[in-house]
Amino acid sequence: FIKPEHDTLLDIVNKMKDNTNTMLSSIEHSFHISGINKHTALDVIFRRNIFLIYKEILHNIIKHSHASQVSVRIEKKHNALSLTAQDNGIGFNTNEHSDGNGLKSIQYRAKQIDGIFQIHSETGKGTIVSLHVKIP
Repeated sequence: FIKPEHDTLLDIVNKMKDNTNTMLSSIEHSFHISGINKHTALDVIFRRNIFLIYKEILHNIIKHSHASQVSVRIEKKHNALSLTAQDNGIGFNTNEHSDGNGLKSIQYRAKQIDGIFQIHSETGKGTIVSLHVKIP
């Protein structure tokens, strides 16, 4: 995260894709990107928080979802980045399970970069998590 030659949005998205393939190797998954180019430079704090949020999302899917399929979409439009991960797992009641350390960490990191993190889940119907943030 501190090497200037790896400071573009494309670099961090490629790292996220590699991490997805490693962490979700036993789960059917897809990874889609849109609007990402090599010319968008990012500062170290933004890159670090985006990556750690994403890694925690994947960790939660592996640990809790019991999913057999996961779809990840990362999109850049204008000066904003959207990250969405959807699984077909067991889902959960967000009113009862929103205080775990992983979710608190994600919320904290999202706040650090002025992002909006949302969870949509229903027991038995999987989970969709999304992060929307302006690129500094």
